[in-house]
Amino acid sequence: MHRILVLTTFSVVCLFASTWLDEAFGANLEGKVMKVIREHQSDSSSNITVIDSGKFVVGPGVEVPGFGYHENPQLPALMDVDVTNNQIILTLLIDHPPAILDAVTFWDINLTIPSFIGRVSINPASTWQLVAFPDKEVILIDLNVNGVAGEQFILNIAPEPAGATLAAGALAAGVLFRRRRL
Repeated sequence: MHRILVLTTFSVVCLFASTWLDEAFGANLEGKVMKVIREHQSDSSSNITVIDSGKFVVGPGVEVPGFGYHENPQLPALMDVDVTNNQIILTLLIDHPPAILDAVTFWDINLTIPSFIGRVSINPASTWQLVAFPDKEVILIDLNVNGVAGEQFILNIAPEPAGATLAAGALAAGVLFRRRRL
């Protein structure tokens, strides 16, 4: 009986601790190394142009200002890319030009960010209506939607479910504790 009380208390403490951890640590993108790649094809007769931002560390301010510029073929700077601890914000600098293919992919360079699957949602404050496809270590965003200068696309990145991790740990401890007794 005493062991059941101890395990129940431990599980309740884990659940309360998980709520605190989720709030304290958020999505934890701050300090992570990422990069963004844009793939663009203006029309069926042109080649696909790949533009790489290079690596950047998520921190305060806009990580990639004027992203999308390319000399040959000539492509103007399309957007500012700002990554915060729990959001990715794309702000159009010009009206979005028509294209056959236009997409950006965000990469977790060091594979230190927990999987994006199930943790990405479109912020309702977005004025540039795009579609995002999260995967384990990348997020693909289809840019083939008309937008005007100043519009934003905002992705919310939910925190890693620390509660689920702690609860699973408590359950595993309980199973091991129970097995040991038998």
